Amino acid sequence: MPGFDPDSFANMMDDYIEIADANIKQEYKRELNALKGLSPEQIEQFGGTTSQMNEIIKEVENAKDKNLKQAALIDNLKKLGQSTYDLAKKVSALVP
Repeated sequence: MPGFDPDSFANMMDDYIEIADANIKQEYKRELNALKGLSPEQIEQFGGTTSQMNEIIKEVENAKDKNLKQAALIDNLKKLGQSTYDLAKKVSALVP
C-alpha cells in the first residue's frame, strides 16, 4: 500500500476546488439569466412587480459578489498554507 503523498493530495484538492468554483459561477450565471429572462407578465403571475424583480436580481448579484470574494479569500489562505508547508519542508531539511 503506497504512503500518503501530501503533494498529490494538495493537487487533488486544488483540482476539486477549481471544479467547485467553476460550478458555483455557472450556477449563479444560470440563475441570474433565468431571473432576467422573466417577462413582466410572468412576474405578475407570481404576484410581483418588475421593480421587485429588479431588487431580487440586485440581491442575487450582491450575494454572488460576496461569495466570489469569499472564494478568493479561501484561495489566498490555501496559497498561504501551501507556502507555509513548503517553508516547513525546507526548514526541516536543515535540521540534523
